[in-house]
Amino acid sequence: MSKEILGINELIAAANKNDRLNLLDDSTVPSSNLDNAIHPIFHDASFLEKSLHLRQALQLASLFLRQDKLLEFFIPLTYGRQQVDSATGKSYLSNPVSWKSDAEIKLYINGVRQALHCLEHCLIFRWVSGEGTERLWGRTRFFERRPSHTSTCSNAFKYKNSVLIELNNKLLHFYDDEETGYRTRSKCDQFRHDFQVATTLIHEIVHAFGAMRRGGLTEPFIRLDYPSDSAEWGYAWENFMFGAIINPQDRTTYGTHVQLRKTWADIALAKANGGKEYSAIPVRWTAQWFRKETWAKIEKTGPLAIPPPVTRLKFVSSTKYHRWVIMTDVPETRDDIAQLHDAAVAAKLKSPHCTQRDLELRRVVWTLVDSEFLQKSNVPIPKRVPERFFVSPPGNSRSKRDRGEDGAEPGRPGKLLKT
Repeated sequence: MSKEILGINELIAAANKNDRLNLLDDSTVPSSNLDNAIHPIFHDASFLEKSLHLRQALQLASLFLRQDKLLEFFIPLTYGRQQVDSATGKSYLSNPVSWKSDAEIKLYINGVRQALHCLEHCLIFRWVSGEGTERLWGRTRFFERRPSHTSTCSNAFKYKNSVLIELNNKLLHFYDDEETGYRTRSKCDQFRHDFQVATTLIHEIVHAFGAMRRGGLTEPFIRLDYPSDSAEWGYAWENFMFGAIINPQDRTTYGTHVQLRKTWADIALAKANGGKEYSAIPVRWTAQWFRKETWAKIEKTGPLAIPPPVTRLKFVSSTKYHRWVIMTDVPETRDDIAQLHDAAVAAKLKSPHCTQRDLELRRVVWTLVDSEFLQKSNVPIPKRVPERFFVSPPGNSRSKRDRGEDGAEPGRPGKLLKT
């Protein structure tokens, strides 16, 4: 989040007074029933030696890397050919499975699994802290350590480097704090923190996968019609998985916070349509990711099986009014928002000096809208499902442009990945 959001923490707290929107806790959500094994990609990092409390987050992260319908996201990253759009100059990846049968796609997915197996010993995880990490969750860099490839490795990663994923130590600190941290918190607090850790890990693994595949950190667009501000493969994965970018309200401190949902879009497009929107997420939506029933649905139909959270509270950084506009279908929030507003106005009368926080709070606009309106984003969500589901086949002809980046025939990924 940008510096413009100084007052949003207090606004959220006021709107959610006594947790009336169940953004922090919900006694009706069931406990986790995940019992899956942890993916080998996390073994060498000795995560559990750092804290046994990390297990639930690692189980969730592992599920994101195991199911076929989720691994389809990695197919263009593994086999796509980089192309340049003549109209925009954007570099993007072709999708070699746009019109393939399920059997052919299975071959590609097996190749992705092999590539992830190879990535296991090309990755180094490190917890970091200090200057420059205040608002950082994770970042990916090249590392000068030669990977120990084996006879079963994919040759998709032809570059002789390793990749370093740095994770903010404040994520680990919450697990370590035995007095006030993870162990002492409610299951809903734990769900939100584990969700953040798991999604941060996969976000960065997507970057690492691309870095090892392409030999550099510059990322072409996975799809030509994705937002143009940044090719950002990590955001592309979050959009594929959740239909949005999800972050806690406060990224500067460790612990658990209300989660906010933002549609992945060009900044200019959001501004032209009223401003960036942040929707508060009920903890029930987050809790479902820790249930086997949820993953059974995803295994059958993919990430679209899980609908977006029901929005009852939305914050718009309005470009028209140059202030926060709070939209909700909960009339009880009005008085509590008004108290913040009135206190900020009174502070101005007492002192000529005005903080940015007071300036934001005294200009807040609250408006009551219906629930149906709240569920709509002011900008379209980029397409999430694999291209093959919404692109018509071009016919039976096949040109060299249909071949993979390394000359692999579509439907024959073994040629690319064979040692």
